[in-house]
Amino acid sequence: MHEGSVDFDCAIEADGSTSNCQWVAVDGGDEFAAAARRYVQAARYRPATRGGVAVQQADQAIHIEFRLD
Repeated sequence: MHEGSVDFDCAIEADGSTSNCQWVAVDGGDEFAAAARRYVQAARYRPATRGGVAVQQADQAIHIEFRLD
């Protein structure tokens, strides 16, 4: 079994996409880090709202865990 995790600090944009993602911590190697970055860039999140309008939310922690059996 191979396990790992990657932590990012990203902004969640008003459209639910991510931007300005930076690795904070990587456990498990570069392959996990690269796969996690691809996932975070492709995923869509529910953005923050202010007054019912979607807004950018900066400095959001995103944690990705891997477990390969």
